[in-house]
Amino acid sequence: MTGKRKAEATRWYRQAAYDLKAARWNIEGGFHDTACFLAQQAGKKALTSLLYYSGARKQALFTHSIVEMIGAVKKKSPQPRGDFGRSARARSPLHPFPLS
Repeated sequence: MTGKRKAEATRWYRQAAYDLKAARWNIEGGFHDTACFLAQQAGKKALTSLLYYSGARKQALFTHSIVEMIGAVKKKSPQPRGDFGRSARARSPLHPFPLS
């Protein structure tokens, strides 16, 4: 991966984390419709970050469909084995719910 793609992936990931934080603030303020929009945007930006990081083609990067983005991520990323997915979610600032 080039340094430019890694920097772009990092930029998208940071923006996703910021949007998720803003969504939480909106929930606290009772602005649930805005919180939903920001949470959706956070998910989209996190997927864009992953697609940049994995070297996806431009077509996958510029879609507006989260379903298409998830499909592209599945094609680019190997499936985690064992408990990896669970531990990765536990460390991610984008994962909003505690894992029990």
